[in-house]
Amino acid sequence: MRKLIFAAVLTAFCFSLTETIKAEATTKKANKPWTILIFLNGDNDLESAAINDVNEMERGVDTSKYNVIIELDRFPIGEVSNSNWTDTRVFYITPDPSTDRTIRSPRIDSLGEANMGDPNTLIDFVKKGIQNYPADNYMLIIWDHGSGWLKKGNHLSSKGVSYDETSDDEMGVANGEYAYAMDSISTLLGKKLDILANDACLMGMYEVAYEVKDNVNYIVFSEYDMAGDGYPYDDILNWLNVNPNATPEELSKAIVDKQVASYNGGSQGTQNVTLSALKLDDKFLHVARCIDTFAVELMEINGRNNINIETAYTETQCFNNAWLYSYDIYDFAYNIKQSGSIPDSVKNWADSVMLAIDSAVINEGHYSIPSALLEGSYGLAIYYPVGYNIDTTYKNLTVSKDFPNWRNFIKGDTIIGVEEQSILVPPRLRRIASLQLLKGKICLSVPKVTEANIKIYDLCGRMKEVVYTGILDKGDYSFTPGIHKSGVYFVRLETNSGSYSQKLIIAR
Repeated sequence: MRKLIFAAVLTAFCFSLTETIKAEATTKKANKPWTILIFLNGDNDLESAAINDVNEMERGVDTSKYNVIIELDRFPIGEVSNSNWTDTRVFYITPDPSTDRTIRSPRIDSLGEANMGDPNTLIDFVKKGIQNYPADNYMLIIWDHGSGWLKKGNHLSSKGVSYDETSDDEMGVANGEYAYAMDSISTLLGKKLDILANDACLMGMYEVAYEVKDNVNYIVFSEYDMAGDGYPYDDILNWLNVNPNATPEELSKAIVDKQVASYNGGSQGTQNVTLSALKLDDKFLHVARCIDTFAVELMEINGRNNINIETAYTETQCFNNAWLYSYDIYDFAYNIKQSGSIPDSVKNWADSVMLAIDSAVINEGHYSIPSALLEGSYGLAIYYPVGYNIDTTYKNLTVSKDFPNWRNFIKGDTIIGVEEQSILVPPRLRRIASLQLLKGKICLSVPKVTEANIKIYDLCGRMKEVVYTGILDKGDYSFTPGIHKSGVYFVRLETNSGSYSQKLIIAR
């Protein structure tokens, strides 16, 4: 009898233990819907605003529904609250309804003096956040000064966001640091980052978005200067408290709505503001294609030497014409379309640009006094300098390499092609032939006798011209394309060892 009782007790114990293990396993596997990682660089004159924003987070956060982790670097001179510590610390944000500016969230790491302008500092922060606070979705917010793809000042040329004054460093866009950080983060996640939000001035640019398109699903940024108080974190988190299972698209849209409402007499007062959210998928790539061909069409009617184009430019919404020369590309296309002296062929491509931007920008909002100050804001700015003296680092941007025609247009070109250093053949084929586009000609260098075919195709894959086919002896050759219609094409080299294609732009 005692054996039966013991067996029954043992069975019950084992069942209970099994259920406990199952419950613990379920708990471990159950990620929260969101982990929000905020790279809060207050190591500069924005330190007080950084402290204010941490307090906003504490007033709004609900840790039962999502995680908010911040890495906060402070400035040695200025703000003296919170024991006046000046190094870099990591906090897990917890609720605190007080308004006394004291940070009460638990510190989970101390880093000493970290360089917040170093992309590796950002990558390490995100890596630890992913490891320690796994979630279904991740949003990264980069908080600090911003300047689009270009930093004002010669000592920090080719820079863009997160200026660390103690280290005198900033994360660059044109030098590849910004893209490198997002590529590394995407690798850590094993997928694209769900949302990249830039709580920084002037980051809402076509060039900036293109740098991260392969590693980010949604980007949130401002075409205009960001208000000193930045995002209304309490408003955004309160919205997330009600919608904890929001999709990345829904949260991206909500950030835009909350930002604009908060500065239109809301929680942040009254101040000029813009914010937009883009989905970086095929629709954004279509924006790039349309802008590239639009630029070709503009060059075909004499480009920036055309007074009607320059008139449209002067009427376009500008966000900074002192050094960044940031203009709304949708508004420029709209002004081209409205011009009575521009050919319909160009207007049609202006319309294509507008439609493409409408499709890629999932939410845009702005507020200003007077309202006309920012009424030409549609969510995506582009570099468009006065005159033809563009910054030399612009050519380093990924979009300048993939779609070079906007750069060719703004520097004053009217007849364009791929630059001399753009070699068509990859290393494995160079022993067979080296092919370049040089001054409107297709140039071929053959190190030994080989069979070669050079053909030109349009964007739909239709062959438009056979430039050469046959056997070539060792030597140098040049061919002038016979195509007379301006447009974007592909030139294809075929040899016994393989083939390769690259874009060819023809303007007559």
